[in-house]
Amino acid sequence: MIIPGDRLPEFLLILGYLSPATYAASALRQTLLAAITGKLMVDIMALLIFALLTFWLVGRKLDWRLR
Repeated sequence: MIIPGDRLPEFLLILGYLSPATYAASALRQTLLAAITGKLMVDIMALLIFALLTFWLVGRKLDWRLR
C-alpha cells in the first residue's frame, strides 16, 4: 500500500493477491482519488469472498453449542 508494486519482488506481488488489504486499499484509492472503474467491483467481490470465507472458517472452528 505504501511501496509501489513495481518496486517489490515478484513473490511479494503474488502474496499480495492473497491479502484483503490489497483489495481494500485499491477500492479506497479508486473511490477517493481516481475514476471509478470495473476494477472497483472486482475489489468489492474479492473482499466479499474473503469475508464469507472467514465467517465459514469461524463457524466451523468454534463450538456454538451451549454446554
